[in-house]
Amino acid sequence: NKPISERGVLAGRVIWFYIGKLLWPSIVLIKAIAAHDQSGARTAMQRHLNHAHKRFSTGWDAIQ
Repeated sequence: NKPISERGVLAGRVIWFYIGKLLWPSIVLIKAIAAHDQSGARTAMQRHLNHAHKRFSTGWDAIQ
């Protein structure tokens, strides 16, 4: 067993990994909008919508 402090560091890294995965698409979109990059913003938004749809619809068949 690892000491609590080591487990805390590992847990923190895991949490930040997932927060980064959630926030990165938003950061890309905001940067594209700020730069007035229509194509980049459109691509980032479409990617976000595709991923959101995939996350939302996962497991939906099991409920029906």
